Amino acid sequence: METRSCTKCKAIKPKSEFYEVRRKGKTVRLTARCKKCTCEDTAYAKKSEAAKLSSKQASMRWKQRNLEKVKNKELEREYGITLDDYQKLVENQNGKCGICEKEVANSKRKGLYVDHCHKSSKVRGLLCQKCNQGLGLFDDSIVFLAKAIQYLKRNEHE
Repeated sequence: METRSCTKCKAIKPKSEFYEVRRKGKTVRLTARCKKCTCEDTAYAKKSEAAKLSSKQASMRWKQRNLEKVKNKELEREYGITLDDYQKLVENQNGKCGICEKEVANSKRKGLYVDHCHKSSKVRGLLCQKCNQGLGLFDDSIVFLAKAIQYLKRNEHE
């Protein structure tokens, strides 16, 4: 039986006594504190609704003041690239989608999306939202995309 030590109570407990931190359905790590200490020490749960709202608003203000840090952390966590890597991809693609070549404003939510292989997690490039979703809806399958092209050609109306 594998064990680990809780950072709060210092007790050595089985790994089943710790919560799993999951990303995209996969366990990434276990929490540092055991389940018991986590529950006892959840200050957020003890706060009044007004205090929770105030805390949430403070968090939102911090995020607004630190957009680059937030974006960098998100890119590192999700795709293993930095904000600088992302900016280089934008420059290499002249700010355009890698498929339709439309120019996309590089704003917080409506910029170019990082396209990556779901098997290897390797970043392929940047796409607009429509092209990124299109690939996803076809399960990134070359076979399905080729069949879609054949279908469109068969049913082409001028």
